Amino acid sequence: RVFDNHVEDNNAPNFANISSNPGGVHIVPPGTGVIVLSTSDVDIFNNTIKDHQTLSVAVTSFMLPDDSVAASPKTDVGTSVMSYGDIHPYATQFLDGWSPFVRNINVFDNTITNAENSNDPQGSLIKDIVNGYHLYQIMTGQEAANNKAYLPHILYDGIGELLVNTTSPDPDHGGATLLQAMAGGINQVATAVYTNIVSPGGDAADAPQIPATTFVPYTDQDRVCAYNNGEGVTTAAVYPREVEGAGDFNENGEPVTNVEQFKSTTMNDSSMDCGNIVKTPVSAAVVNIGQQQFGCGTDDTTSTFCKP
Repeated sequence: RVFDNHVEDNNAPNFANISSNPGGVHIVPPGTGVIVLSTSDVDIFNNTIKDHQTLSVAVTSFMLPDDSVAASPKTDVGTSVMSYGDIHPYATQFLDGWSPFVRNINVFDNTITNAENSNDPQGSLIKDIVNGYHLYQIMTGQEAANNKAYLPHILYDGIGELLVNTTSPDPDHGGATLLQAMAGGINQVATAVYTNIVSPGGDAADAPQIPATTFVPYTDQDRVCAYNNGEGVTTAAVYPREVEGAGDFNENGEPVTNVEQFKSTTMNDSSMDCGNIVKTPVSAAVVNIGQQQFGCGTDDTTSTFCKP
């Protein structure tokens, strides 16, 4: 739960050192107020978020920094595949139960505002997104006065829902979604690695498998929701959450962004409008670091949200 914070003018250059981690802090676009990356079960509420040049709130899966999380697994066990890590760039993480996607994110009851003409979206991570919005706005006569792109205040990548909810067109996948088919392929190869390399002749039932819940379709409780964040606050998804037609994919079977499809709702769509869905509030988190406990501590007892 993220609440009672004042996040203002977070427009300085990114201070983090570049690292080999594709999801490290160094990838966060300058001018971003709050970012949720590949984390589920988060409530963001009762915050003041103002005057950010790029995005007030970004909610994104690990697909944005590294789309290889959706790559097809290698199958040639005994040659190029000699361990679980050889199967797929994230096979070992998936087998441990990690999910690259976001679920149950709620952004509500915040005060989100931007000063006039404060928009100056930056960041190599979202360069293509910024360019796409800018081109769209030029071609539709909505270009900003300072010749910069406008981005929605709250931006959701949407790609996790799209890939997890979309049934694979390949009949060999037996009606599984695109990501379930990928997981099934990893599991099959992991079993072969186990029985042929890790434990030759061993029981296949002992081979590691991706937990069944990792790539299940989204339910109402899994939805990414945003509401009551201030007058004029816009919310939109980079990719459509659900397949609406053949136009959602290009000739290579890859998802196409909403901007590429020139949808009229590019700046403000219903991707995070949860309507009458009633969601369970996220429980307060407590974390221990060394001998110290962090969470709703003695300095937070006056907060409405920290009372026992």
